[in-house]
This record gives sequence, C-alpha cells and structure tokens, in this order.
Amino acid sequence: MLGLVGILVSALLGGCSPAPEPKLNLNGIEYTQAEFKYGLNVNPDPSVKLADDVVLVPNGAQAVRSITGDGLTWTLDPKAPGVDGLQVGKVMFLTGRGVGRIVDVTSADAGSEVTIAPVDITEVITEGDFSGDDVALDESQMIVYDTGELPWSVIPLGPSGQPADDASPAPPGTPSSDPPASPSSVAAARLARYAVPGRDVGDEPVPLDEEEYQPGDVSQRDPPPDPSWGNAGPMDVGDFHLTPKCCKSGVGVSIEYDKDGTRVKGTLEVVGTLPRASWHLRISGGTLESAGLTLTGSAGIHYVFSAATKTGLVGNLHRYVQLPASLEWNQVIGGIPFAFGLTQSFIIRTAFSSKDNHLDAEGLWSFSGGLGFAYTSATGLQVTKPADVSTTRSMLTSMGGGGTGAEGIVLAHRLEARIGIGVTNFSVGPFVDLVSSVGASRGSDIGILICKGVNLNIATGAGISYRLPEIVVKIVNFVLKLFQAKPILSQGNIARVEIPVLNRSAVFPESKICR
Repeated sequence: MLGLVGILVSALLGGCSPAPEPKLNLNGIEYTQAEFKYGLNVNPDPSVKLADDVVLVPNGAQAVRSITGDGLTWTLDPKAPGVDGLQVGKVMFLTGRGVGRIVDVTSADAGSEVTIAPVDITEVITEGDFSGDDVALDESQMIVYDTGELPWSVIPLGPSGQPADDASPAPPGTPSSDPPASPSSVAAARLARYAVPGRDVGDEPVPLDEEEYQPGDVSQRDPPPDPSWGNAGPMDVGDFHLTPKCCKSGVGVSIEYDKDGTRVKGTLEVVGTLPRASWHLRISGGTLESAGLTLTGSAGIHYVFSAATKTGLVGNLHRYVQLPASLEWNQVIGGIPFAFGLTQSFIIRTAFSSKDNHLDAEGLWSFSGGLGFAYTSATGLQVTKPADVSTTRSMLTSMGGGGTGAEGIVLAHRLEARIGIGVTNFSVGPFVDLVSSVGASRGSDIGILICKGVNLNIATGAGISYRLPEIVVKIVNFVLKLFQAKPILSQGNIARVEIPVLNRSAVFPESKICR
C-alpha cells in the first residue's frame, strides 16, 4: 500500500514562497491531503437540498484535527468556519465521510470534540437526484481506509451446537452399530454438517458484558492509520493474519491462524471479473422516491481451507471477524461526495473432537446473474439474486483429512457493496451484499465408513439504510451512553430486504448411515 505522505512531495524545495499543498488525482478527482485522509469536502449545487437541521461545514476536511478509529468522534479546529454551529441534536455534514447526528460537543485541549451517531440518508438530503453508470471498480483508483483494530474486529462466538436429540441425524462416521457417540463428538459433527443460514453469517455473538469493553480506554479509540490507495496489503487482526483481495479476479480474503494447537489457512472469495457498478438515488420532499444498485462481474464462490489441531476440543476456534480495511471509490454528483465501498467479514468455527486431526478441502460454485436491486416508493424493493448455481469444483470430492474423531469446519463470508455517505462502519445509501457459508465434515477414521458431508448456504440482501451487526450496536451504545445519548438501532428506517438463494447438502458415500 502506498501512503499519500510518502508519495506527495513539494514541487518547490527552494525559494521563499510557501509551497502549494500537494494533491493526488484519483478518478479525475483532486484530493488535498486533508480530503484524502478525512473525506472530500461538500459543496452542494442548487439542485440539492439538505435537511433544515443539517450543519454544513465549509472546507470541512481542513477543519479536522483527528478522528477515532470507530468514526464516532471527530476533533475539529474550533476556529474553523462553521464549527461553532455544531450543536447536539443537529446533523453534522463535515465531509463525505464525516456525517451523523451530533450527540455530544466537548471543548478539549486538542479542539472541539464532536461525537456523532448514524443517520439515514433522508435525514441529510431532502432533495436530490444522483446516479452513476457502469463504473469500473479498479483497485488502483480506490482508497483503502483502515479503521485499525476495533472492539468488534474479532468477537468470540457463543457455544457450539448441543448434543443431538433422538430426532437429529447421526453425525458422519457414527454408524448405528457403533457405541453411542459422546456428546462432544455429536456436537462437533452437527456444527460441521450444517452451515448456519441467515443474515448474520453465523451464530449471534455471545452477549457483551460492560467489563469487556470500557469506552474510556484510549487504546480502544485510537485514531486510525492513515489511508492509502491501491489494494490493501496484509494485516493482523487479533490472532489472524489476513490478506484482502480485490478486484480483477474477485473480492475476498485469505486467512491464516495458528494458536493453541490449532492451525487454519484458507481463502474465502467471490470470484469473477473486474466488478462494475451502476446506481441511482432520487430523494424528493425528504422521502426516498427511487433507488437502485447493480453490481456485475461476480460469477461464483470459492472456498479453500486446510485446518489441523494438536489439542482437539480445547483448541477449537469460534470467531466472527470484521476486516478493518474498506476499499472506496469516490464520485461527486451535485457537489455531494459519494463513496462506493467494499467491506468484508467472516466467521470461522472448527469442530475437532480429538487430538491430532486435520481436514482440508476446496470448493468452487459458479452462478449466473449479478447482484442488485431496484426500488420505488410504489413497488418496493425488487432484488436480483444469483441463479443457476452449479458445482465447478466439488468440495466433497476434494476433501481430505484424518483422525480418530469427527472433524469439521464452518466458514462463512459476507461481502457488502455500498454507495453512500458516512464513515465506513456507518455509511448510508444503496447497498447489496452476498452472504455464503460452507460447512464441511469428515467422520472418524475408526468408523465402519468414513462419511463426508458438505453444506452450502447462499443469501443476498439489499437496501438503502445502514445496517450494523448487533454486537457493533452494543459497543457503539456503550460509547453513546457516556454522553447520555439515545441508543442507536441495528438498522435505519429505509427499505431493506433479505433473500435466500440456496441451501444445498451432500454426503459421501450415499448411504443411510452417512445421511
């Protein structure tokens, strides 16, 4: 990744005149250093109307001194034009990234500290017609915003499945002539065979106790790293070493983990050609009249992994991980800077029931059709979803492994594409996402048959409002509680919909025992 500071140098090294501020040109847009770091300035033209309680800060990027990694608190120069108009209850429109309802304004040595909460886009813009056609999402022209590690970057998931009851299918490798399986091996096999459907790419994280996160801790609210442009490089998040991938042959992430005797290495990705996006957004009288977003170029889902344990049950891994890097491509329409952003999260759950087990496999599934939606106030949301899902590379056939106990893994991946305003975690505007999960399992080597099972689950969603995982909402509300602010909800009030695409299971060999 190339940082702006390392590339932009002054053209005037000598003389007495001050050097002009260096700028960077991406997609035909010139960024000052402040705009590159904090978002493009807002200069609405006469065709755009903002809500009455919106406070527009002229040259807002130049007024910023720092922000917190979570994007909630912006420290501003109190003498900058417009900053004195920022009051609790108003909506701050500072830059294309600095947007939100003000819940606190505090004077500090560093400047005016303004804390904001998410808003829907119609709370900011009441009149406007915006669109972009067939935009190529070339990573060389995209800005990488890295939030740094946040309290919700890596979250432990709740307990795995409980022992199966009499009505539950037998786990792989547990034929009826075997002695009854232990509860731990049954739980492991159930976890591995059935990938979790639903919109949260897996089980809900365990409830967060206030003792786990103290918003006042400086370490939890450090400023983020400086942005860069081009593709995101490798990053460490918790105990994971991650490498995001975008965009010429797909969008995804490579994972490496090695701790407590458990090792996992794999790649989760939406494969295809260079993504292209078309979108529109029309707001009139403070109401959303129509919106749409189409993302083309995706053609399939690819999962490959290798997992092993030396410790068995005690080393099993159950984590939700949100990648801190967001790739963003900016477009200014009507003086409003919109950012097309790509974000990712994933879940990993291993299910080893004995020591010295390993499991590896690869699967590739192709589909036709793009991702997208069309919305009008009269017809509601009409979603385009992947169709004709077929197996290109069988995970069941490629699966290998070994051990004395049942073994399995659940991997789930969520890719979201959004065009909107606001900082990465709280951006509002049209979005589409693709959620996939794969559960793979292999029975014990000591069973009568070595049964293998694979489950693939795919869903898609679309909308115009913001949407946050429940665990993020809980943590954000811990922060807002300090300011006696009204808690935020997990999603905005503008239309959204969730559509299942596929839930397919297969076993080998095709026998009553394995099913």
